[in-house]
Amino acid sequence: MSAFEKFREVEERYDTESIKYDGIQLWAYFRIYYFDKYFSKLSKWEKSLRPSILEVFKAFTWGRFNLKTYKNIVITSSDQRKMIDGELTDRLDLINGFSDNSLFVEFPSPQQTSKGLIKSKNAYSKYWWYLFEIIYQKLSFRNLNFKYNILSEIQKELEVNVDDEYLFKRFLAQYSVTKWFLKKHKIKTMFITSAYTNMARVLAAKHLKINVIEMQHGLISAQHVGYNTMANADNRLLPN
Repeated sequence: MSAFEKFREVEERYDTESIKYDGIQLWAYFRIYYFDKYFSKLSKWEKSLRPSILEVFKAFTWGRFNLKTYKNIVITSSDQRKMIDGELTDRLDLINGFSDNSLFVEFPSPQQTSKGLIKSKNAYSKYWWYLFEIIYQKLSFRNLNFKYNILSEIQKELEVNVDDEYLFKRFLAQYSVTKWFLKKHKIKTMFITSAYTNMARVLAAKHLKINVIEMQHGLISAQHVGYNTMANADNRLLPN
C-alpha cells in the first residue's frame, strides 16, 4: 500500500466534513499539510533550508510592486517562466495582448533575476503578500483558538505533528489579505498555477465573484494529494 493509499484509508474513517469555520469545510486545506508531513516521515525526505536574509531581500525586488487596476491577476511562480528571445516569458505572455491588462504576482525563484528580463509588463513578488499576511496574522488572531478532536486523532494515527492553529490562522490571513488586494486591483479573473496550495486565495476570489482558472503546471497522477481530494470537498476552495 502506497503512502497516499494509506493516507486516504485513514482520512475516510473520520467525519472530516465537520471541520468547519464560518460554514467553510477546511479539511481539503489541512490535508495537504497532513500528507506532506506523513510522506516526509515515511520517505525521510528533507525540505530545503529556509532562504537567507539576502535571498529574502532579493525576492522583494522581483518586478515592481504597485496597486494599479487590472482585469486579470496571475498567481504563479517565476520558475514557470522560460527564457525566450532573451526574456523570461510566462505561457500567458504568449497570448497576444494578455499582459497589457494583467498583473503577475509571483513567488520568485532564487535562481532567477528580474533585472530587465521579465516579458510581462506588470509583475511583482508574492513576498509582498506574505509580508502583509504575517503582520495581519500576528495582530488579528492573538486570542483566536482552533481545536478539533478529529484532527488530533488523525495526527495520532498518522504519527505526525501538525500545528493546526497556525495553519488555521494563516488561512484566515491569506484570505483577508488576498481579498483586499483583489479588490484594490479591481480584478475580474484569477489565473493560478497551484490552487491546492492557495485555497484561501481561491475562496477570497470566489467571495468577490471572480472566476478562478487553474493552469496545469506538471504531472497530475492518481496519487497526487492536491488533485485527488475527498468527494465531499468544499467547492468554494477549488478553482472554477
